Amino acid sequence: MLFKFTKMEGLGNDFVIIDIRGENFKFQSDQLIRIANRRIGIGCDQILLIDEADSKLADFSYKVVNADGTLADHCGNGLRCVILYLNRKNDIADRACAEIGGNLYYGDVLSENMVRVNMGNPNFVPEKVGLVGKVALDRYRFYSDGEEISYGAVSMGNPHAVVEVKSLGDTDVEKLGKKIQGGAGFQNGVNVGFCEFVSESLINLKVWERGVGETPACGTGACAAVAIGFKWGKLSSFVNVRQTGGDLLIEWDGDMAGDLKMTGPANHIFEGTIVI
Repeated sequence: MLFKFTKMEGLGNDFVIIDIRGENFKFQSDQLIRIANRRIGIGCDQILLIDEADSKLADFSYKVVNADGTLADHCGNGLRCVILYLNRKNDIADRACAEIGGNLYYGDVLSENMVRVNMGNPNFVPEKVGLVGKVALDRYRFYSDGEEISYGAVSMGNPHAVVEVKSLGDTDVEKLGKKIQGGAGFQNGVNVGFCEFVSESLINLKVWERGVGETPACGTGACAAVAIGFKWGKLSSFVNVRQTGGDLLIEWDGDMAGDLKMTGPANHIFEGTIVI
């Protein structure tokens, strides 16, 4: 079967977008893995499958599939790309509502390639992050090979552990990320962010993502780092999150019932067709 696709990126986090609205076809895991493969497929960090929404309030729904075929709960860079993609097709207005896993998220197209999206409110309840049976703490502690690693934990629709580091350049992101993912007790895996606090309005960040590895940028990871940093008393309400792929502006006033807002770029790369 022949499918049209669009390749997009947000801060170097790249996506294959496939619109399956009206299609009577269900992708298998091995097919999605092939699409994401950079040698035998199109190549991407995640595949974004656009579908009809169940909620009457939403303009569309979409699923996020990691390069290894597993489902992700949320993706901030992907959300910006999908909104810009549908806006450029005139399928949605400059303000749109997306349904992801039964939750609603809003986005605004600000310019040719800048999009602001609400990312939901952070949830610090241990069970919501996959830390079942643990008491809620500002910092959790994990021991590996005689080394103590402390981290904050929060869900931004998907689970995140945030580790404060003095220097990202001196941090082995892959080694420590795998250690925490595999041994810190997160039942459904976890995205691990390594955060260098520069000032109350600027952080440097690298994220080791479950199902993907290190990517140039992570939208939910940026939100998680700001939420944890705010909780630790280190950040203000407007924070520039600097990642390898570029910067994101994250806004949050600390209201636990209030949504974080994220502003950043989304860009079209190319279009094509692929035989499934």
